[in-house]
Amino acid sequence: MLSAENYNNFLKTYSNNKVQQQNQNWKVYFDIQVKRIGTNYLVSCFLVNNSIVLYSGAHKSRRDDKYTIETLFNSGIRVELNNASYSPIELDFFEDDYKYDKTQYALSNNCAVDYIKAENAIQTNHLPLYEQYRLITNDSLAVKFLDLVEDPIATLEGILVKMGKELEGWKQYKDHISPSLTEKGKEKIAKEIQGFEDEISNFSSGIYVLKNYPIVRKSFIQMNKAFSETSKKYSTWRLFQIVFIVSIIPDIVACDRDIMPDDEKGKKPICLIWLYYTFQREVVKTEAFWGY
Repeated sequence: MLSAENYNNFLKTYSNNKVQQQNQNWKVYFDIQVKRIGTNYLVSCFLVNNSIVLYSGAHKSRRDDKYTIETLFNSGIRVELNNASYSPIELDFFEDDYKYDKTQYALSNNCAVDYIKAENAIQTNHLPLYEQYRLITNDSLAVKFLDLVEDPIATLEGILVKMGKELEGWKQYKDHISPSLTEKGKEKIAKEIQGFEDEISNFSSGIYVLKNYPIVRKSFIQMNKAFSETSKKYSTWRLFQIVFIVSIIPDIVACDRDIMPDDEKGKKPICLIWLYYTFQREVVKTEAFWGY
């Protein structure tokens, strides 16, 4: 309506004097169920709306012609405990996972539940929000092209030392959480740590080849020099790029018998490289590939 006068005229035009005022037939209550399990109590709280719907009957073909609206808006439940504490519920879906918090302080239906630790309370939330942070690379671990030109071995060995420290941190974390993990959970974290150890081993083998084969080291230096002189936007490798390049060097060199004799070639599974383009991300994928 454009004005209050227009609105009042609308009411006068469409008002029905025959309609009698009806009282709201509210029937809203809490259904509380308590079940004892060992030394704990399982408490179920339901907010039930059994309000009676009143129809005007003015339109026989329209069952939605109602006198009243019984919907509850912005309703909810809040529970505060005094001299008691909530016992976390472990979610079966994450039973064998070691990465995520498997516990929830309450289960809900048609809503979410927020746990407010400072107030020892839980309350329903009909519009929960979750913030997913964007994953970005750690630029503090970037490796400069020029550092790999001037002293490639020392630079790469410095990375190797950091990888070793990271591995030790993961092993300590595994020992810390293992008592709370299932057998499958222990297998998962052990498998990922083993995968990281394999990456370190491959990277170390690449450094060995660079150190002991001058022609390979020279090619590596020239590659980094080329990137340094031609790249207008970048001056560094991302860590995963340079680790991948160095790790694959033994496989490349092993293809040339004039450089690496057969008795020095190790036996390990073949690595298949898949190239795919995803618009802006293509730079990250292809630079690491074309680097070697």
